[in-house]
Amino acid sequence: MMLYILYGVLCGGGVGLAYNSIISSVVGWFPDKSGVASGVLLMGFGLGGIVLGSVFKVMIESAGLFTVFRMLAVSITAVVIIGALVLKRPDAKKCNKDNVDIVCFTPSEMLRTSEFWFFMLWAVALNSAGLLVINSAASIAAAFGASEVLGLIVSVFNGAGRVIIGTIFDKADRKATMILNSVLFIIAGTLLLMGAKTGAIVLIVMGLVFTGTGYGGNPTLVSAVIQKLYGQKNYPVNFSIANFGLIPAAVIGPMISSSLIERAGGKYDSTFMMMIFLAGIAVIAWLLMNAVFNKNIKMR
Repeated sequence: MMLYILYGVLCGGGVGLAYNSIISSVVGWFPDKSGVASGVLLMGFGLGGIVLGSVFKVMIESAGLFTVFRMLAVSITAVVIIGALVLKRPDAKKCNKDNVDIVCFTPSEMLRTSEFWFFMLWAVALNSAGLLVINSAASIAAAFGASEVLGLIVSVFNGAGRVIIGTIFDKADRKATMILNSVLFIIAGTLLLMGAKTGAIVLIVMGLVFTGTGYGGNPTLVSAVIQKLYGQKNYPVNFSIANFGLIPAAVIGPMISSSLIERAGGKYDSTFMMMIFLAGIAVIAWLLMNAVFNKNIKMR
């Protein structure tokens, strides 16, 4: 029970506070580079889990769980205090008659827009599609005769995808980058399905590469799109609300995956087809979002 409360609730809550605080503060300093800024920060978030997870796994085996927890408590406290002294939010531009072009939505105003809910559907669909494979990447590699280490390729491209998609977002636009990320999942699912049908390891590996890249692009786009569409002034709260989309995805993806694998007798064909299906839902959500957004822009 102490582990659930102290680690699950308190540490989980701390991660959420730090995650949103850092991204909300730093992205505001780069309004024209919100994609790259979000991507770099989120890549660091992902790599931190991989690097520290590996290090502390070894330390737990040698020093014991509670000793490592104490070391984490001291070191993280020091890092957070130092970071808090350095990190500052930029002054948000006021929304008034002199700044009519400044986008400035309050959380309630954002929630009343139709495009936000279609955007959330897009994000949930793609996050669910990614989690179908992400959680079983090592097992998928092993199931087709490859080393389980190849499953780590998803983590590598998950980190790289955050910067790649963020860079494309800044150079292209929201519409192009969102549809690109959706197509990455369709390609991923297609390659994985073809690999499952033919037994070609190279197709499985390429499918994992596209899965990792697309899944990495999801959080970057959530951050960048919310900042772009709804403004910087209320971005910390708006971004936090948008992150709630991770909750249904975290349930839908693994639940569907385990059910499909069980019904298929350990085979992954239906899982890969479901990935393509969910990516298709994301494309439909993207189309609807653009339609209502363009309509709302004319009305405003």
